Amino acid sequence: MLWWLRNLCYERGLEHDFLAELITYEGSLNERTGQFFTPEPAARLMVEMMGIPEQLKAAEEEDRTVSIAEPSCGTGTFVVAVYASCIRKGIDFRRAHWFCIDIDRAAAAACAFNCLIRGINAEVVHGDGLRQKWFSVWTVKYDDKRREVLIKNSTPQRSKIETKALKGQ
Repeated sequence: MLWWLRNLCYERGLEHDFLAELITYEGSLNERTGQFFTPEPAARLMVEMMGIPEQLKAAEEEDRTVSIAEPSCGTGTFVVAVYASCIRKGIDFRRAHWFCIDIDRAAAAACAFNCLIRGINAEVVHGDGLRQKWFSVWTVKYDDKRREVLIKNSTPQRSKIETKALKGQ
C-alpha cells in the first residue's frame, strides 16, 4: 500500500494533495463532525493572499524558523499548498514548522504522510482542538545532516502516565 501511495504521489507530483482526493472519493467525509475539505485551488489562493511564502523567504534571509498552526488540517491541503508555492518560487519551505491538528484520525494520518513524503517539519495531532484533547501525535522532522526524514508516533496520555510512574506518583 505504501509503495502504491508513494508512486501515485510521484506520478501526480508532490505539488498535489492526492490524499484529499482519495479520502473524498472514498466517502470518508463525516458531516457529524463538520468535516469538509477545502478544495486545493482555494487553499492555493489563500496561501498566496496571506503571503506565507514571502514570510518564509524573510525567515530564510534572517536565518530563523516560522511556526505555523493549522487547527483543522484535514489531509494537509494547506501545508501542501505552501510547499508547492515555495517550490515554484525557490523558497526554503523547511523554514516553517507546522503544528497541525484534526479530529479525524485518518485525515491526520494522511497529513502526517503528506509531510513525510515532502520532508516538511511538523507535529501532526489526532485530537480535538476545541476541547484540547490529544489522542496521538506524529512528529515529522527533516534531518539536514543525514538528508533523511524521520517520523515518530506517540500517544500523549500514555507519555503522561509513564512520566508519573517514573516519578513514583
